[in-house]
Amino acid sequence: MQEFEKENIPVAVVAEGDLEKQEIKDWAKRFSMAVCNTIVTDKFVKFLEKLIPVAWYIHEATNIPDFCRRNPERLDALRESKNLVCVSQYAAEAISKFAKYPPQVIHNCIEDESEMAVDYIPGQNEKIRFVQLGTISRRKGYDALIEAYLAMPEDYRAKSEIYFAGPFIASQAEYASQLFHRIKGESNIHYLGVIRGSEKKIETLSSMDVVVVASRDESCSLVALEGAMLSKPLIVTENVGAKYMIDGGNGKIVKIEDIDDLRNAMMYMIDNREKLESMGIQSRKNYESMASMDSYKKDLANLFERKINGIIVSLTTYSMRTNAIVQTVKSLLEQTVMPEKILLWLSEENFPDKESELPQELLDLRENPMFEICFIPKNLEPHKKYYYAMQEYPNHPIIVVNSDEVYDNNLIELLFESYREYPNSISCMHSNRVLFKNDVDSPKYQTWHFDVSEQSTQGLVAVGADAVLYPPNQSV
Repeated sequence: MQEFEKENIPVAVVAEGDLEKQEIKDWAKRFSMAVCNTIVTDKFVKFLEKLIPVAWYIHEATNIPDFCRRNPERLDALRESKNLVCVSQYAAEAISKFAKYPPQVIHNCIEDESEMAVDYIPGQNEKIRFVQLGTISRRKGYDALIEAYLAMPEDYRAKSEIYFAGPFIASQAEYASQLFHRIKGESNIHYLGVIRGSEKKIETLSSMDVVVVASRDESCSLVALEGAMLSKPLIVTENVGAKYMIDGGNGKIVKIEDIDDLRNAMMYMIDNREKLESMGIQSRKNYESMASMDSYKKDLANLFERKINGIIVSLTTYSMRTNAIVQTVKSLLEQTVMPEKILLWLSEENFPDKESELPQELLDLRENPMFEICFIPKNLEPHKKYYYAMQEYPNHPIIVVNSDEVYDNNLIELLFESYREYPNSISCMHSNRVLFKNDVDSPKYQTWHFDVSEQSTQGLVAVGADAVLYPPNQSV
């Protein structure tokens, strides 16, 4: 509370038991959206999802069962929420095992504290220094790091050193005891104790050559991000969410618990000491583009804008158009204003074998959590494109599009600008005017006025092929 109040941000504490009070509901509705941090905020999520846009920021990954074992309601909330956000693709894959809807990935970040670094160039010291920081626990994989070092030939061990630091926890006492027994008498392995304060941590990391994260499971290692921020080459396991920071030119990704793979990565760094500086430079570039505060603010702003705008894009297709729709979806994923969701509704009558009947290129687009393929039992023909979206997202503006068009990248922006100016009207890119003869005769389509651009509601019919935005709360 003190930290928020320093920034003139008011703080209110709301207990779980007060959530159903009317005054709390009225208070919550004053906000544009809510961010609920960690899985244990599930009750707040269920409460707020009924009132305002929500981003449920899940920081847990493979340890989710630990938080849900005695709380089945929490697991149910996770399974049904459409508002999941997490810190890495690794975490997203873990969460997806428990969730019906894929989470949005917003990569973690750290502040740039390089001004506190000591003057040190990787690869210039007599010995290559490898460092890992974190709680002394099996999950962090310190035993793998130690065994990989001891597995190196003697001449490699003589040219390198291992440094590690971190606090102890009671549940890992036996593990820690075995670890320290293993390194007893090893003059090139150093335990630095508990490092307190950012300045001391940055000083320690910056005086090393290579940052290692040998963890068995970690949603997104901040130490890896700090290493990149300080221009250090990285070695991380495939079970570390921060592996996206490694592009091949600045480090190695090694197999989990594979001592030989980790040993070989360390030997590679020793053999290529002249490349460590340039590898560190690449790490810094990766930090600036993917893990800096600026990149994080940009990603969050994008997420918040989509949540607050709440735009849902909806479309459908049939078997003859499944190849054409790939380009349609790609164009919708490259908009200047991004939607919250792009939903493709497919009838099980048209696609009885579901995914196996779809082109792989279309299935691959689901890597972007904004795009979902939804199979429904009934075949409402073209009406699928709006009916189910309006049922699932009644409080959102719905844009319906065709499945064989490649749309300009400002399509959603233009429609949303119109919606904000005329929030109670249907907005579209093209419309036709119906010409009525009298109250009895039905007008012939050929007599209508086509491509009417007037901002008028008199006798206009939206042309669906060119995208139509329907305001929220439409009856279907």
